[in-house]
Amino acid sequence: MGISGAIYKNLYLETIDIFYLEKSLSFYSRGYVLDKNYYNGSNVAICNELLCICSTDREESIFYKLSSRKIREEILQNCINLLKENELNNVKDIWLYTTLAGTYLYFDDEEKFEFYRQKFIDFYPNEWQIQAFEKGLAHYEDFINHVK
Repeated sequence: MGISGAIYKNLYLETIDIFYLEKSLSFYSRGYVLDKNYYNGSNVAICNELLCICSTDREESIFYKLSSRKIREEILQNCINLLKENELNNVKDIWLYTTLAGTYLYFDDEEKFEFYRQKFIDFYPNEWQIQAFEKGLAHYEDFINHVK
């Protein structure tokens, strides 16, 4: 589901056609419902945020904003639980740290954002991983600036 969601999200970003964004949201939502993973969840939130920005209907915009917030709250709890499991099993996941950093940025917790951003950096990520992380952060900042 995540790959299909990504394809449609990229088509949306290339064309700015809401049809593709709605299809992306549909695929990511199905993937998130099936296994509650943070990749699909983060993208459900991102699609909701983009739809919030695009919507000309005030109530619809509020719906997307609240939907995004609810998913981000779930993602945060799921990631914290995963982090606890990973520490017990000594498993490391670079994307878990980027998701936590971005989610804390979304919730305006600068201290935890910096903590998890540093965890990401401690992995010595490749250039493409850094670019993906920075692109995600730019999205959060755009959305936060839009809804303030």
